[in-house]
Amino acid sequence: MRTIAWLLLLVGFSGCLESEPGTPQEKTDDATLMGKLWDHADRIPDDPKLLESTAKLFHQRGRYPRAIDLYRRLLQLEPKRCDVMQLRAQAFLSLEDEPAALDSLRACARTCPRDTECLFTLGGLLASRHPEEPESLAEAISLWERFLKAAGDSRQKQMVSRALPRLQKQLATIKKSGLVDRRAKSP
Repeated sequence: MRTIAWLLLLVGFSGCLESEPGTPQEKTDDATLMGKLWDHADRIPDDPKLLESTAKLFHQRGRYPRAIDLYRRLLQLEPKRCDVMQLRAQAFLSLEDEPAALDSLRACARTCPRDTECLFTLGGLLASRHPEEPESLAEAISLWERFLKAAGDSRQKQMVSRALPRLQKQLATIKKSGLVDRRAKSP
């Protein structure tokens, strides 16, 4: 019965999201309904479809902490849902919590080692945000090599094929300069 009540609330709320509220009254109604959903989100039954729909709704409305909590609950029920791990990572990035986003994407890469979207995204995130860290570059290179093996006709394949040699060269340069720095500092 609780699941049915939640579904009715969610369907009602989803209808409000089809278009942006225009009048002040519509905005108030939207905010009131969102507030009710927010207040009771921790009472959502452990139904995967309901948790996913509600989490995505919160995510779309920029209510990232609540979306993350619902994604966490969904992953407890369905731990191999790489799509949910990626959505959770996006929500973490929206909150500028990069370490949590990286953890979520790494869990995705471990759980679904051939998920090209995850491999592409995690590799790109590491390469773009940590270009001076050899460990991050090495991980990005490994991820993108795995991506290329699994990519098939992916539209990102050509971009990764061009970027990978540059990353490898960058990593070699960093490692070489690190060896030079250590030799200069040794007694």
